[in-house]
Amino acid sequence: MRHVAVAPRAPNKLWWQTTGAYYQSIAIWGRLSNWLALVFLATLIGAAFIAPSPLLALVRFSAALASITLLIVHESLKARLTRKLLAQFAVVAQRGRQERLTREYQRYLTVLA
Repeated sequence: MRHVAVAPRAPNKLWWQTTGAYYQSIAIWGRLSNWLALVFLATLIGAAFIAPSPLLALVRFSAALASITLLIVHESLKARLTRKLLAQFAVVAQRGRQERLTREYQRYLTVLA
């Protein structure tokens, strides 16, 4: 049986711990999606105990649709923000590498002199 490697969800193990503050602005979309999923489950369970109602079915369908929509919005915003953060971190890392190379080259020149 051949195993397929799954791409990591984050660049490193500490990604979500160190970048959590950046994602606070979009967290509301995830929370709203979760609450609407809870409403869907509550109406689904409620439908088992009370007589079927077209209004309850409409609420259940609307909550499920809105929950899925908000989940898609949250995940797309999270992906966009992650790409933006990775680009910013790449610039900072490149600057750090360039500064380190410059220091090493200056050190090399002082050893030669």
